[in-house]
Amino acid sequence: MTPYDLLAAYDLRVRATFAARVPRDWVASQDGPLTRCLTPRGGFAMAATSLEELSAGELGGLIDRTVAFYERHGQRFEWKTFDHDRDGFTGELRSRGFVPE
Repeated sequence: MTPYDLLAAYDLRVRATFAARVPRDWVASQDGPLTRCLTPRGGFAMAATSLEELSAGELGGLIDRTVAFYERHGQRFEWKTFDHDRDGFTGELRSRGFVPE
């Protein structure tokens, strides 16, 4: 099994099923390939499936909708990223004011 195969298995079995496994007091919702979670301590978003199929405009729209979603809910949030996410994705987040931690 190659490292790519392991990452693909992780994405399929962990990331893609995350919304169905959140704690009871969390609320998870999907927007295309993205999972958004509202928790008692704040929110977070992460790609549940590949972002590769999105055009640059669609990716930008997804980011904008996510920022607006958390603003509507009055919650701060963090964007969970993974090293094997779409090339340029973290750069796109940084260009919109996100800061890596």
